[in-house]
Amino acid sequence: MLAKNPKDCIETAFAMFDVEKHQLIEKEEMYRIFCLLNSTVQSLGDKFLIELQLRDLVDSIYVSIGKIDGYLYYPDYFNNILDHPIIQVLISLQFQGPGVDKYVKFVAQYEEAKKTDEEKKNE
Repeated sequence: MLAKNPKDCIETAFAMFDVEKHQLIEKEEMYRIFCLLNSTVQSLGDKFLIELQLRDLVDSIYVSIGKIDGYLYYPDYFNNILDHPIIQVLISLQFQGPGVDKYVKFVAQYEEAKKTDEEKKNE
């Protein structure tokens, strides 16, 4: 997700699911959002979480704020979410590895695709 930082990414994802604009999220919605974010991370070639880790993430976020299920006003809990150990591991350099290598590879693939497109246009 094109965002400046993890907080913006999560805020954007939550807002996209918040059709009624009440800034409330239900536990299963949060799980689905994290599943989609995780799929995005995976499709970009980054390391990702397994289903059990995603369930644990959502369950423990709820427990940390004194809930088992139900709705929560998500703007109040972004710091809880971002500071969660599973999120911190997911975004850490030690877990993901150096992003520069991924960026260089992406730019090279982009330039190659652009060159191929230009060659096709000139034929």
